[in-house]
Amino acid sequence: MHLAVSLNIAAEGKDILDLGQISAFVRQAEAAGVDMVIISDVAQRPSTSPFEATTLLAALATVTERIG
Repeated sequence: MHLAVSLNIAAEGKDILDLGQISAFVRQAEAAGVDMVIISDVAQRPSTSPFEATTLLAALATVTERIG
């Protein structure tokens, strides 16, 4: 069985997270045994996030051992 966590980095009405905050969360998730991180991309409306999902996942792979 694999465990995953989904991050909605462009949720309306939420503060914009920076790369450091997202990286810290993903490292904590990995330490807790999470196997993968899912980041959604929204095409219907402009994103409030400064990150594009695929590029962000590539960056997160550099700060984890198993996720990425």
